[in-house]
Amino acid sequence: EQTGVDKGDLLFASMVADVERLHYFVAVDRETKSLVVAIRGTMSFQDMVTDARQKYLPLRENSPHLVPQGYLHSAKRILREVRRNEAIQNFLDIHRDYGIVFSGHSLGGAVGIVATILLTTETTWKRPVKAYAIGPPPTVDKDLASKHNGWRSNIFTMVFRDDIVPRLCLHSLFRLRSQALAAFRQCSNLAEHVMEDFQDLKAEHDVKRYQTFDFPHVRKHIIDEENVPPLVLPGKVFHLLGSPVARPLCPCSCIPCLRWPLRYSSCNPRV
Repeated sequence: EQTGVDKGDLLFASMVADVERLHYFVAVDRETKSLVVAIRGTMSFQDMVTDARQKYLPLRENSPHLVPQGYLHSAKRILREVRRNEAIQNFLDIHRDYGIVFSGHSLGGAVGIVATILLTTETTWKRPVKAYAIGPPPTVDKDLASKHNGWRSNIFTMVFRDDIVPRLCLHSLFRLRSQALAAFRQCSNLAEHVMEDFQDLKAEHDVKRYQTFDFPHVRKHIIDEENVPPLVLPGKVFHLLGSPVARPLCPCSCIPCLRWPLRYSSCNPRV
């Protein structure tokens, strides 16, 4: 009812949630000739465990490219279930001009991105594949994101302002941990030195120095003990900036009637 999809066009809905097993449904979008796989974001405790499974695994066997375990296994499970579903396969056999569109928010967006990459890198897959992700966490290593594969122009990510999730990966967590530990270890009189740094910051208006945590009494104690590569968002990243502005002649200022300042970026938000 909320999506406006006819009941006959809802081909499948997975209502069983578990670790590395997400809620999603598959529906027909006849206007765009697409089979839409809509994947739910983090909601349950099992979803949080899936988010936390950040061990880096190769995208495929013997592949040099890395993807977090939770996203990879969830994407592979969805692809297996879609391929085994009789109603979906019958529809695709009849409608050979239809493509696949993955959509999702947060965890669901990350899984949809990985599923798109897996499908488009299969030599036997011939249908168009796209992904639309809203606020997903970083999903792939920089080398994979920079490759000029067919999926680069078919993955679209929306990042809202300073949302932490698209900037959050194991690398950024280790970096934050190292900086926090260094701050406590740097001297016996931590408060005095930190306050000195903040006084210098206030006097110099050195915003960049604050954002990078580049304080002299802290930075010299930071050691890169964790060799964990940073992850990024692949494809096209659209960054929603500033405050919304109501459309002309619209007095209600409701969400559908707002315009958001938008910036397209070929690079990622700072991780």
